[in-house]
Amino acid sequence: PTHTYAQSGTYQVTLMVTDQSDEPLNGQDTFERTLHVTDQYCPIKTGNTDNNITNVTVDNNDIQYDATVSDYTQSTLVLTNAENIVININGNSASTLKSNQWKIWIDLNDNGLFGDSNEEFILNQVTEKEQPYALMTSLNLSALAYDGKPKHMRISGDYSVTTTPCASQVGEAFDLKIQW
Repeated sequence: PTHTYAQSGTYQVTLMVTDQSDEPLNGQDTFERTLHVTDQYCPIKTGNTDNNITNVTVDNNDIQYDATVSDYTQSTLVLTNAENIVININGNSASTLKSNQWKIWIDLNDNGLFGDSNEEFILNQVTEKEQPYALMTSLNLSALAYDGKPKHMRISGDYSVTTTPCASQVGEAFDLKIQW
């Protein structure tokens, strides 16, 4: 049997298995366990942002970006050349007031966490102040430990040098599911 929990929390779970006999408690077994359920992938926060992403292409695929949407994981983006993944992100600001930091995380071990090990943090690039709010970069994913399964990727561009995957804002960050 399967069960999906609607929210995170601690749950006491009991599974009772009974055979087909009519005898009470004959052929019956019980399994009990405490489960700690956490939300997969911290959500990208909503709120006001100084800059907004307006257009995104990854490996020549336009993801039809909308600044009010952050989750693009419904379908898997198949990347054609792991040695040269070109990412172009354009924003609404031609000249930023502060320097901006772009970060990219990939959950290589599929544990529902971004940035829990060094190999998952794959880009940390700064755009100096008075430059356009944009990211133009090329990634080489061929050296990463990869099992062939789709992976979750988060891309974030923010003024803060301490940007973490869980501090990202809608309009400045988004999630993709990729495979290469």
